[in-house]
Amino acid sequence: AIVAEKTRYLQALCAKANISVKGLYGGSLDGIREKFDIAVCTIEKANALVNLLIEEGALAETLCTLVVDELHLVGEGSRGYLLEVTLSKVLFLAPDAQVLGMSATLPNV
Repeated sequence: AIVAEKTRYLQALCAKANISVKGLYGGSLDGIREKFDIAVCTIEKANALVNLLIEEGALAETLCTLVVDELHLVGEGSRGYLLEVTLSKVLFLAPDAQVLGMSATLPNV
């Protein structure tokens, strides 16, 4: 629900600038191969998108900025490992990409 809400917000904000925003969430990979400028994703869909870009050999030239909300999840057992793996792939394979982490519960992040 939050991904859909943020997608709608960013679509309205970016419409006049012709910046396309795609929401990737839920059980399907529909739309993951579409062209877009900004993707709003769940952790699982972000990982799938990163994997697709790696398979296509396009991660480094496609990804310029990654914004991660709820960065404190890296240390948690449920979905934290997937966030950590996704971030590791990005940091290793797209070293020029800017990674921005946000958390309401970690100091100075």
